[in-house]
Amino acid sequence: MGYLFIIPSFAIIVVFGLYPVLRAGYISLHEWSIIKGRFIGLMNYQRLLKDPDFWQALQVTVFYVIATVPLTMMFSLVMAYLLFRPTRFRALFRSLYFLPYVTSMVPAAMVWQWIFNYQAGILNAIAGWASKGVAGFLRVIGQSPGGYVWALLMVAWIAYVSFTARRRTSLSNGFQIVIAMLLLLVGVVFLWSPEGLQNTVKQLETFFPVRWLQEPRGIILYLGKKWGFTPPTFFLLIISTIGAFRAFTMFYVLTSGGPLKTTTSVTYLVYDKFYSDSKWGYASAIAFILFGIILIMTLLNQRLAGRRVFYQ
Repeated sequence: MGYLFIIPSFAIIVVFGLYPVLRAGYISLHEWSIIKGRFIGLMNYQRLLKDPDFWQALQVTVFYVIATVPLTMMFSLVMAYLLFRPTRFRALFRSLYFLPYVTSMVPAAMVWQWIFNYQAGILNAIAGWASKGVAGFLRVIGQSPGGYVWALLMVAWIAYVSFTARRRTSLSNGFQIVIAMLLLLVGVVFLWSPEGLQNTVKQLETFFPVRWLQEPRGIILYLGKKWGFTPPTFFLLIISTIGAFRAFTMFYVLTSGGPLKTTTSVTYLVYDKFYSDSKWGYASAIAFILFGIILIMTLLNQRLAGRRVFYQ
């Protein structure tokens, strides 16, 4: 009787889940373009490993994972704390938290497209206003005697936090001391290097607006060139990456894979090869490679962290 009750759900899984996977695997072994072509075995996979577009898309996807997963986890922990604790604005935080669940991904991406707009976007307007404000502030405190007053204020802040440490938690004390030390370091550097202060003020005054979505080098490389440095190589271990590896809608709506394929993720490449180029076999091969990557990451995650998770 139990098996009888699970037949409908099992049939749905087989028809809409398992069969499409097996069908895609079958297509990936053929030279398939709208209609079935000849059997070519693993030639699509061999071609895939030599395709620079695939490696570029994989690089974009990995970068997206590294840039989004840690920030998402940190933001989620903060939101969980705000929603759980009996804070004053808990009702407001709960309303803001559920907004994405009632908002479709496409209109949300279109709103962000307006936010990132080069000429009329609110991000450039706010960032430009803040950047010019910081530039004016640095121009005042960076020169003598403003720089010395600034340094003395930061030293006084550090001393005050140290003497009154028992009133606060260790996390709050550490955070305030780190901020004060960083600001003190900034003041000292500008006192020792007036030309560095002038260059920083000039860059802050002229930096915005930025072509966020039309910059083919990527915003990090763009920032590095503007400030006179080239970003080093990052080696990171990402364990919660499945959702980011499958990201598609934001790339499709915001940039359509451009400019110069710098936002073409692996999933977008599958879409492009399947619908635009009608290379069904090749697109299926890319999808299976992505499936393999996600499977490996999932197994590693289960292997490394699964034993430490307990359910009640």
